[in-house]
Amino acid sequence: MATSVYPTSFNLAWKKQAQTAPKKGCLACGPASGTAIELGPLCSTEYVLTTLKDTTKRLLRPITVHIEEIGGSFVATMTEASISTSGETRQEVLQNLGSYIAEVLDILLAERGNLGPGPYQQLLALGRYFDLS
Repeated sequence: MATSVYPTSFNLAWKKQAQTAPKKGCLACGPASGTAIELGPLCSTEYVLTTLKDTTKRLLRPITVHIEEIGGSFVATMTEASISTSGETRQEVLQNLGSYIAEVLDILLAERGNLGPGPYQQLLALGRYFDLS
């Protein structure tokens, strides 16, 4: 498994950690030989966010992000915190997700005493990645 690091202008860095085996007719991996498809199954790729510029909180460990290509767009998800964003390219969706994670964290911390069960679970998940003190 090859490992590459790709920094972006938003001070995000991500590492291509693993890619699932190409599925027959996967849009991201290409159509299966001899098969013409318009829409196909999903291909998920894992990336690791190592820095976030948009937050004052220190990142304690890298954040694993799953990216899927769906119908020509990309969706990035931080599964543990149930946070997702979309974009036109992998780079854009990672930048969007990094900014959105920082925004969600700020909102959850500001409303810490008034959180319901779902947002509280998101804050706990983010707390495993950020120094919240």
